[in-house]
Amino acid sequence: MPADALAALPLDVFFDLLAVRLNGPKANGKRMVLNWVFTDTDQSIVLNLENSALAHRAKKPVAHADATLTPTRKTLNAIMLQQTTFPQAAASGEITFAGNAGRLLELLSLFDTFSPVFAIVEP
Repeated sequence: MPADALAALPLDVFFDLLAVRLNGPKANGKRMVLNWVFTDTDQSIVLNLENSALAHRAKKPVAHADATLTPTRKTLNAIMLQQTTFPQAAASGEITFAGNAGRLLELLSLFDTFSPVFAIVEP
């Protein structure tokens, strides 16, 4: 996805697209709640993995979350564009974690990566 398209994408649509990449069989039986608090846009998202589905709500962080991530939207975009990684952003202070940061790594391991190049019509 081009950088300008990603920057223009509302957060709720971004998390909808993220849910499409979830590999349901890999996520089977897993449960987690992650708070995302964006410091530059003053938005909060609660991401919930349950029943092999990823859902989100725009609301205040919940106390029972496994982890709370506090990035800027710019940092999230840079991660998604593979200009940096979550560990690099954490090391540089661009993103902070409270709770079990390993839960984010576990969630990331449940996503499929799709090739942007595919045959529309095969002979």
